[in-house]
Amino acid sequence: TTIVGYLDDMAYYSTAARARISIYHGRSRYHVHYHPIEFMALGVPVLFHKDSAFAFEAKHFGITKEELLNCGMYESSEQANEMAGDALKDPSVAMEWSQRQRIFMDHIFNRDAALSQARWLKTRAQQFEIQRVQKSKFLIKQRSLATRIGKELKRAWNRYVVRHS
Repeated sequence: TTIVGYLDDMAYYSTAARARISIYHGRSRYHVHYHPIEFMALGVPVLFHKDSAFAFEAKHFGITKEELLNCGMYESSEQANEMAGDALKDPSVAMEWSQRQRIFMDHIFNRDAALSQARWLKTRAQQFEIQRVQKSKFLIKQRSLATRIGKELKRAWNRYVVRHS
């Protein structure tokens, strides 16, 4: 099924849930679309390119190339078409990919893990900002002290010059 245009959520998810396989052609390791994640959450296996964000993030979690190849990763469009054909001929192949892809939902694209990571990052950013402000205040105090010392030296020099001229 090809979806073009607008579908309300119920129609979209019921159509997606009937899919037997999805091929995701995204090749950016820094950008991911929601639909492959939604398909995985519905249990629909997603074939994904070796240069996609799925492969990149999985490798970051220590998943090997061989494991990814057994999880639905493909290296060429021809290979993706062949894999999709295999899954359509034998539903157990698609079911295996779907089960192996749980790692994406359980660990890699997990909402709770993402929120936890975001909270950690926010805390680190706040700590950095506090340190920056403290350092900035310290530098301002140092500049203020240096300015006062400079003014005192100038006054002392002026007094010296007045006395000795």
